[in-house]
Amino acid sequence: MLVLLFSDGVANVGATETDRILRQLGERSDIGLSTIGVGLGPFNDELMEQLANRADGTYHYIDDHDEAWRLLGGDITSFVSVAARDAKVQVIFNPDTVAAYRLIGFENRDVADRDFRNDAVDAGEVAIGQSATALYELTLVDPDSRSRRNSETLAKVTLRYERPASERITEQSATITARDADRSFDDADRHFRLAAVAAEFAEVLRDSWFVDDWSMRILS
Repeated sequence: MLVLLFSDGVANVGATETDRILRQLGERSDIGLSTIGVGLGPFNDELMEQLANRADGTYHYIDDHDEAWRLLGGDITSFVSVAARDAKVQVIFNPDTVAAYRLIGFENRDVADRDFRNDAVDAGEVAIGQSATALYELTLVDPDSRSRRNSETLAKVTLRYERPASERITEQSATITARDADRSFDDADRHFRLAAVAAEFAEVLRDSWFVDDWSMRILS
């Protein structure tokens, strides 16, 4: 069974605490749930996102007519068809080229390194036509060295997921070289620029010390 929940996330009848609602949802593993946020007033984004996460569904937010039509006016395959179940991504950085790194976001979806190949640990679902983006902030060992212009490895990325049709586990790996990251922000792909600005916007909103010298004016 699949349930689509339209709500502002503000629970005011019955169980109203986020933790209690999530516990009750965890008892019904036979029900799939995707959440769609609506409303411009009081809005509980945390609850809506966590509900979808706990039920292996997807979370969307509708802020205007165009977004509603994009999401619901045509093919709704993304709500009912899963392309990858329990999808996990592991990124291992090369200490010879990367001095430090920070994952931006995904705090409530992090999987311990030791559990990457533990298929009993629940992970996320990726629907057909859906994509997911993870951003890392890197500090290079020597950003001015020539290694940034050659094929020296920055990281190895491994994707692990279950194919719903065959229920087989699949792993795919790729290497990211210094050349892949050797570009300015202005020359980067427009999708990357949008994701990066959205991440910085979120950091500014929550007054993160990582962006002490940033402001809304800079982002605009």
